[in-house]
Amino acid sequence: MDYCTYSIDGGQWQGPLPVWKVRKEVMKAAGLEPYVGLQPWSMIRKGITAKPIEIKMKFSFSVEDLPKSLALVVEKVHHYSLSVNGKAIPTDTSEWHWDKQFGKVNITNSVRKGINELELSCLYNLDVEIEDIFLVGDFSVKRVDPCTMAITREPARLKDGSWVDQGYPFYSGTIRYQKQFRMSPSRKANYVLRLANPVGTLFSVSLNGREVGSMWKQPWELDITKALRRGDNSLDIEVVSSLRNTFGPLHHRGGDKLPWTGPGEFVTEKDWIDQYQFAAYGLLKGVEVVVSR
Repeated sequence: MDYCTYSIDGGQWQGPLPVWKVRKEVMKAAGLEPYVGLQPWSMIRKGITAKPIEIKMKFSFSVEDLPKSLALVVEKVHHYSLSVNGKAIPTDTSEWHWDKQFGKVNITNSVRKGINELELSCLYNLDVEIEDIFLVGDFSVKRVDPCTMAITREPARLKDGSWVDQGYPFYSGTIRYQKQFRMSPSRKANYVLRLANPVGTLFSVSLNGREVGSMWKQPWELDITKALRRGDNSLDIEVVSSLRNTFGPLHHRGGDKLPWTGPGEFVTEKDWIDQYQFAAYGLLKGVEVVVSR
């Protein structure tokens, strides 16, 4: 979640704004405006201090179908007090996601169908991270409009094509494709598995429970001759994505065609658009077995 409303020192609620803009406003209120862009560790090393201020942020999200599990992931969450739909939830968690700095708090029993409101509050200092926050768990995401998403039930099955368009736009991780097929392989032929327009960082292949190999660059081909058997065969392809659709940049008008991605692409005023810009992931056009004699 990358938009929120905010209040500083009990003042009027403002926004919603992108979280990076809220961070700039908080730094300004804390007397740190001249140092925007510097890392906190660098400011601490330089002896720079922040004026203590209270910051509150409210995030809202929509739920169409209650998820089996739902957790909030916040960088250095122990600095914050948390409430979901007015219910206080402890943040002294030992659970984490992606990195040990990203605390993971179970909020499954605090959400409801419809609009949910999540509030984070803390006393700001240089060790507090004001960054995008995340929801993880067993659920799918439905695009309501170009700028709005809703949590819904997971699909029973995925098909060829990007998983972004099948309920997993923000997902970063692995998805395993499985296919059963029949073959009558000839001893005089070689059989090559070919991926048609795959998008990911790594593609690991198993055939009939046997690891055949991995692909990470073109040509997207792998010899499966020795693992094939007469009759029924079971093919597994595990697709590994990058973290791009989770961490972004998700609002740069250049989308996935940016020639370069640095800190500026996440906080650009000139190229910022509210609509989410995702990269495709998955086996976009399926696979095929090529026979050579």
